[in-house]
Amino acid sequence: PRWRVPVLFFILVSIVGGWFMVPGRVEPMRKIFSSSFGEGGAGAAMQGVMKSLFVMNVLVDPVLNLARWLVFSGILYLLSRLLIKSEKNLFRRIFSAVAYTETIFMFMTILTILIIYAKGIESIEGTAELTIFKGMDFFLDDKDANSWLTTILGKINPFSIWYVFTIGIALQIFTNLEKLRCLAVSSASWLIWAAVSVTESKLAAFFLGLITRHG
Repeated sequence: PRWRVPVLFFILVSIVGGWFMVPGRVEPMRKIFSSSFGEGGAGAAMQGVMKSLFVMNVLVDPVLNLARWLVFSGILYLLSRLLIKSEKNLFRRIFSAVAYTETIFMFMTILTILIIYAKGIESIEGTAELTIFKGMDFFLDDKDANSWLTTILGKINPFSIWYVFTIGIALQIFTNLEKLRCLAVSSASWLIWAAVSVTESKLAAFFLGLITRHG
């Protein structure tokens, strides 16, 4: 199937990207531990943290992202079927489009890593600095007031808008529907997925616990 190539590329980028992101995630905590326990104590304390972050970035996150492809494709398929009659291999086509369009987020990941390393890992003071391309939650005064809204707005950035637009164009090609309808379907599907993804952190913590418990 056509989706195998982007899946393999995604797995490669996720593993390599996760590997390079671990030092950036560790640096703020290392500084906190160093100020409290000294450099020697910080090194010992960070060993378990490094292991957990490595498992999260290299193993758990790629699995959850692949699950997102399936969920998002399913939402797109169901909403598309509300507008058109039976279309042969529609889900397979949608999934392939989602898989290939995911290269937009891979590009964002690569740019993020390049910018972080260009600035210098040692300059990182907090995990918020690892998000180079801010979402619309950036404009919220109190992000803790509504975590659900913050999560949704945080996923709306220039790359996600590019992603949704590209998916809409692909739907237009598959279904021959009007462009505005297809863009509406892709936008609605993205917002539904963003709302559902509030549980993503809980799933990540669950899988991380399973892996580290048996590791």
